[in-house]
Amino acid sequence: MEVKRKLNERYKRISQIAELISNKAMGTQEIASRLKVCVKTIQRDLNQVLSKNGAVKIGKKWKMEELCDENQLIITALDTLANNLGKEFYAKAHGLLKGLSSSFNNSFYICENNEKLELADLDNMLKIEQAITKHNLIEIKYNNKKYKIAPIKIAMFDGFWYVFAMDKKVFKKFHLKSIKELEILSEYSFIPSDIESKIKRAKSAWFNLADSFTVRLWVSSEIAKYFDRKPLNNDEMIYKNSDGSFEIEFMATHIMEVKPLIYRYLPHIRVLEPDFLADEIESDLNKYLKG
Repeated sequence: MEVKRKLNERYKRISQIAELISNKAMGTQEIASRLKVCVKTIQRDLNQVLSKNGAVKIGKKWKMEELCDENQLIITALDTLANNLGKEFYAKAHGLLKGLSSSFNNSFYICENNEKLELADLDNMLKIEQAITKHNLIEIKYNNKKYKIAPIKIAMFDGFWYVFAMDKKVFKKFHLKSIKELEILSEYSFIPSDIESKIKRAKSAWFNLADSFTVRLWVSSEIAKYFDRKPLNNDEMIYKNSDGSFEIEFMATHIMEVKPLIYRYLPHIRVLEPDFLADEIESDLNKYLKG
């Protein structure tokens, strides 16, 4: 409860500081007097958070920079996206973003079926982020079992939050909202650099550290535009054909990283390789057609 209280107080204070220095340049002593906290606390909030989000020092005073239209647009979009992550997350994000901007508009509608984060989830996310940054192990209760793990990344796939971690020498994924009784340990972890580079290629929660395989798909001209709009990852290549169709090639580590994509665009997409994936798709479709 003490962590929750301090977290809430800091979010509120940062929002108040941003609002104060949006109106006029103010020194840390004046801000501290207004908010009835010590000067060192104000200095920490300004240097660690607000200086990275638009606050600039002018002499001995601080002021929020005037936002250009582009920055205003970005902040509005982030605020709309935060609203899809749950009331607890939005309450904190909105307060901070509002401090960076004098106004919000209703230009955005973002349809994201994300699971909603509660305050306990945010507390766990903060602890995990701290453990990752400081290379600490954490202990958690997950599905009524205790684990001591080395967290690597917090990730979102298809609207769900996960924690990628090493359980001794085994790579595992944990659903963040299912994590209970999280404690940061004093023990340190070591994550090999090649693991982090592999994680950057993850396409879904099915990702694993096993040997990857090449996937090559044919995409019809009818749906080519949907693929063309998406930026390519480092391991993706597209070969365009004269009829408007194209072939896309990428690496995968699990068959379920690919199957949902294929099912989404049938019959305008087909597997060129590997053969085992094409065979499994054909088998699934035959089972479906037979009822």
